[in-house]
Amino acid sequence: MASIASPNWRALLYVGSVHKKGGGRMSEDDDLKDVLEEEGRRGRRPIDIEARRRHNRLRKAVEETVREHDEETFKELMIHDLGLIPGSPRYERALKEWRIASRGKL
Repeated sequence: MASIASPNWRALLYVGSVHKKGGGRMSEDDDLKDVLEEEGRRGRRPIDIEARRRHNRLRKAVEETVREHDEETFKELMIHDLGLIPGSPRYERALKEWRIASRGKL
């Protein structure tokens, strides 16, 4: 199984630059963690908590498609969540990286 810390995984996740806002409820623990993180960063560059959540949801979804060898779901993620256009160089590069990861070569 490939490690999410692999540079190729990061390239796979960041191959698209368009992210949609996601919904969902946040637990009290997540809320407290976010507040503590924001407070701990006072005086430093602010972080975008919602963007981090979207990235984490996308990362988990990509990991699941690799584990399940579900290419169709990955293609849907690229189109709907990353805004990639089928046939574009970024789309083809991401699909190639996904296929390599799915075979366990990352």
